[in-house]
Amino acid sequence: MVLELAIQSIQNKLRLGSGTMLGNYEFYYAAGIICRKLDLAPPEFQKPRELQMYLVSRTEGKDFADPEVMHLAKMIRYYQAEEQFDGQMEQLFQMGRSG
Repeated sequence: MVLELAIQSIQNKLRLGSGTMLGNYEFYYAAGIICRKLDLAPPEFQKPRELQMYLVSRTEGKDFADPEVMHLAKMIRYYQAEEQFDGQMEQLFQMGRSG
């Protein structure tokens, strides 16, 4: 149920082009999507702040033609990553990567 809620939440935010991420579950799903869309391959699975720094370093200051990528990059940049980490987050990341 938690996985479905995080996925639906990010999909709605992308569809509307607004909103901010509210937790690490949403963050990991969004991170998986942006990695897929930009063909990014972060090193070994990373904790929230490390993954966020990786993604920001590859998206900050860039202008993307895809409005979803632009919104994902913005949400990721301003997200306040939490230290909490569990296996469902890794699963959400992989689900975002696989589309």
